[in-house]
Amino acid sequence: MKRISLFAAMWLCFLLLIPLVVCADTDTLHEPSGNKIQAEEAVTLACQFIKELTGVKLTGLYSVEDGMKVEGQPEMYFGPGWQWGADTQEDCWILILRNQTAIDTPIVVLHGITGEVLYWEYTQQTINCTYLNSLPTDDHLSLQQAVNIAQSRFMPAMEPPLSADGIRFTGAAFGDADTWVAQATNTEAESAWKIELLYEDPDRQYGYIGYFDAASGGVLREMIHERTPASGGDGAGIGQGESFIDMGFWNMSIEEKAQFSEKWIPLVNAYLARHPYAPPTQQSVLLCYPLRIRHPRQG
Repeated sequence: MKRISLFAAMWLCFLLLIPLVVCADTDTLHEPSGNKIQAEEAVTLACQFIKELTGVKLTGLYSVEDGMKVEGQPEMYFGPGWQWGADTQEDCWILILRNQTAIDTPIVVLHGITGEVLYWEYTQQTINCTYLNSLPTDDHLSLQQAVNIAQSRFMPAMEPPLSADGIRFTGAAFGDADTWVAQATNTEAESAWKIELLYEDPDRQYGYIGYFDAASGGVLREMIHERTPASGGDGAGIGQGESFIDMGFWNMSIEEKAQFSEKWIPLVNAYLARHPYAPPTQQSVLLCYPLRIRHPRQG
């Protein structure tokens, strides 16, 4: 009897929770109404902001739906701003502005009524650097200075010490230090550089990631990890930065895309099964613009 009573109580709690879950899902995304900024105006405001920030006018906006490129329509959602990193419960727009310029996939979060920009990020493809809601000032290390510090830390850390000739820069990011607070040991830093390097020869590859105080150059955290060369266990080189765009995916016919996907999807899924903690940047290269919503601060 006690078991039946306990089961009945648990079932009642479950039934009572269902409406709450449904309401939460319903309220997460919805259409703007009343005095809320409409979609077309939101796109204009976001593109104008990126132009003022970078000096580049975004052209060739597109989104991805069911794995297909949709020209002229950016990916955008409307709902409470907290879910996209904005410090507000009020409605906001998040716009993911995939485009054909060197400003790669800017993300902009706009207040749903005022149009104020509450969060932004973008990657400058020409230097492979991502800026997360802030830009370096004259008081901060330059990107090259941060890279030099990273190299000076990476080379002597290995045995035997690495040669600078074998090290290449693979990416960087700049933002508030608390963006990486989970990884940082020195949380007094206000801004930080994240620098990624790669050493490779025919027999081995080592990746380096360093987080540095942008003002002082102090090390917040650093790590070295070994990578398997393309000829190793992953066969076709999955994990080495295969670019589906460079393979001409968008220019293929439907039949060619089907054959292409039949080959690559199992390889990608197998790689991610063996490497469940692959960095998001690597996953998006592997999976070729996966449709996903993420918290901007997880970049």
